[in-house]
Amino acid sequence: MVDDLRLAASKMTGAERRSFQAEMCLKYCGGSARQTEIVFG
Repeated sequence: MVDDLRLAASKMTGAERRSFQAEMCLKYCGGSARQTEIVFG
């Protein structure tokens, strides 16, 4: 799953990618930036 999310984010650019990453942070890591870094790299 993590690889799929990274691939999806790599296909996006700029604000779209940042918005997607923020949504994944909220959904999977409870909004914790540090936890998101650990999980998704």
